[in-house]
Amino acid sequence: MFHRIKLIFVIVFIWQTPSTESTFWTNSLVELFRFLQESIMVDRMESAQPREEVQFICKNRKLKTALSLPSLVNTTTTSHNKWLDIIPSLPLKFFIHGWKDYGSNNWVEQLQDEWIKFQNITLCVVDWGALSLKDYKSATLNVFDVGSTVAGLIESLERMDERFNRTQVTIAGYSLGAHAAGYAGQLLNGELGEIIGLDAAGPLFTIPADVGDTFRLDKGDARFVQVMHTSMGTLGTHMKSGHADFYPNGGVSPQSNCVLTSATENPRNSECFHYGDFSFHSPFIHRCCCLQSFISHTVFQAIIQS
Repeated sequence: MFHRIKLIFVIVFIWQTPSTESTFWTNSLVELFRFLQESIMVDRMESAQPREEVQFICKNRKLKTALSLPSLVNTTTTSHNKWLDIIPSLPLKFFIHGWKDYGSNNWVEQLQDEWIKFQNITLCVVDWGALSLKDYKSATLNVFDVGSTVAGLIESLERMDERFNRTQVTIAGYSLGAHAAGYAGQLLNGELGEIIGLDAAGPLFTIPADVGDTFRLDKGDARFVQVMHTSMGTLGTHMKSGHADFYPNGGVSPQSNCVLTSATENPRNSECFHYGDFSFHSPFIHRCCCLQSFISHTVFQAIIQS
């Protein structure tokens, strides 16, 4: 209700304020959009809840084939036992894909395989394909349900096994998945061990206006947040979102590792720089893990203490 009242005041202000300057009207429209989007997101967050459609595809070095595990929205003894077989043995990490993706997509499976080669962990891909294969606006609002599902699962695992603790959990999220990871961390009071954001989505979060860190990935969502930017200001956010933000090739398109599909393609609009760019995502995951080992003994401790 408060956001709707603010919106009415903004509209009245714009309507009654004479100006011949285009800058004023541009800024006013951006501000109007921000209020509209923020109001929609507030309503959606308030109704967010864990969804059965969200599944977890888990794999480690010992498993020859990935296991598809339930979200524990409706708990059963069988569901509990499946998770209890996994969580005591190895550190547990999650990866959340982006818009119009799904957990069995080739590049997602490749990233999962590469990560468990690099680290002896159990990596669970959060498959929210049933919610991501919508129009973009609907998918942006569904990230709150995805984050709620992941947070709810982590809380359930803590109740099931006293050895399991959220401070030891890492969530990596790509595009819209980065914001879902952020919301999961927010629901867990910023107590997650780490969040890795891979080119967090910009449109409707920071483009054309920043809706605020309540609704997007932010450094307050985990004890340590690392973010990579590869398409700032277009498909990816331009906002500094973590304790450490990385900007390969300046963080903007065109990226040197992408090949345009045609001579007429605009290099600044090429989706390669944002969608499914495994050649950047996989090395960054490795880099984050290496940095974590270093930071945990130096800067990371200073950040936690402060």
